[in-house]
Amino acid sequence: MLHGYDQTDPYGGLFMDGQAVREVINNFPGAYGLLPSEKYFAGLNIPLVTFTDTIVTESYRQTYGSEVTSYQDYIRFLRGEDGLDRDLGNAISVPARANGARLDDALGMHDTQLDDWMAPEGVEVIEVVGTGLTTMKALEYREILEDRCLSAGPLQVCTPVAEIKPYAVLTKYGDATVVQRSAEGYGGVKRKYFVNLNSYNIENSSQPRFHYNITEVSPVQDLLKELILGTTTSSNQFISTSHTEFNDSYDVEMIDSPVRLLATDANGNQTGIAVVDGVHTLKQEIPGSQYFEFGDTKYFVVPKGADRITRLYGEEYGGYTLTTASLDASDTQIINTILSNASTSPSMLAEYSNEDGVFSTVMTDSDGDGTADLETTLAGEIIEAEIVVTYPLLISTVESVNLAKVRKQALLLLIKSAEYYGNKIPTKALYLKLEDTLLRSTEDLVKFYLKRGYLTAAETEEVLGMIQVLKDKQ
Repeated sequence: MLHGYDQTDPYGGLFMDGQAVREVINNFPGAYGLLPSEKYFAGLNIPLVTFTDTIVTESYRQTYGSEVTSYQDYIRFLRGEDGLDRDLGNAISVPARANGARLDDALGMHDTQLDDWMAPEGVEVIEVVGTGLTTMKALEYREILEDRCLSAGPLQVCTPVAEIKPYAVLTKYGDATVVQRSAEGYGGVKRKYFVNLNSYNIENSSQPRFHYNITEVSPVQDLLKELILGTTTSSNQFISTSHTEFNDSYDVEMIDSPVRLLATDANGNQTGIAVVDGVHTLKQEIPGSQYFEFGDTKYFVVPKGADRITRLYGEEYGGYTLTTASLDASDTQIINTILSNASTSPSMLAEYSNEDGVFSTVMTDSDGDGTADLETTLAGEIIEAEIVVTYPLLISTVESVNLAKVRKQALLLLIKSAEYYGNKIPTKALYLKLEDTLLRSTEDLVKFYLKRGYLTAAETEEVLGMIQVLKDKQ
């Protein structure tokens, strides 16, 4: 189950691409020791891997079923016992087959040394468990249809391609890297402390802490100092000795390449990837938010109710997919909308917002001229721009229909006369009546032209609809 996990450097840009990560993992002896072991599966109440019912996942479902819930099937999946081409040379989204020798070493290490390891007599075990941050707990493989372009430039040939994509299934119980279930996995006698990283990061949004720097949390440093010195540990609002329930909910926005995501809240805080002096730089400033990349997909996680604007910046020609989901109070992740295979280019800028918990439509500036030329819902439905009916528009419409010159002139005379009196309405009520009379006469003439076959039903409907709008404005 090896995919590209773009490790994000908080002090700079992305320093290791997904393919490089997979190469390192597949050839580093200790890396497989971090995979879930047989002990982890004991009592596991969710599938670790799921496959949606699509064409690209059919071969996997034929071998493993729709869900991988047992340790035995999980190992089969890692070994690639499905006969599929799953070598490292494939796209990052394809689940790479594990290095058999390395995997065997790791499984043997778990069986004989790690899973049932107990500290020697007289050695006290203390667990410090980070929790409260959204953390990947499982994978769901879905089918994504996106345009792939053969060359650069606006005239390139693009073809929609269906491919398998792994999507992270999140839990609120973890430290953004290790799930709480794993972090508290020692089975012997121990003292256990839970660090509420969610609360800490909200109060310290300028310097959030995660798995890799949890010991930089000042309450954790105080706790460790007291434990080492053997003094009585003081109470702290961020550390407890009992499990904490998190009932808050999150919005999860998932963006497939090739676009860059950057969200900004009402206070100017940003989360996502910003370009600073030409360098792609990670920002995680919105309180309680997280950003990470996995399997060539970007993830923006933010507490529900946080007002913000999300901008998507195109980086290549092709298509992208935008998925919105919710991680609810019960720790269940639910997909809400999918905007599939939206067009992008190096000049594309798409923007949508969330205010008072409600998403807006997506406004897309396709050519980068500063004006949105496409509006869609988050489900991909195109929203047609509302046409404002005016006398000039009605006149232009009549001029475009296929009518004999004399008949067209008769219609235009009535319309222009109505326009003339319509512009004078504020001065006298009489002009309002004259405008109304002229518009009704125009309606009668249009209906007469329809009856005689001079106008089509479609032309008649369009003109009469515009006249009705002008009458309603009176």
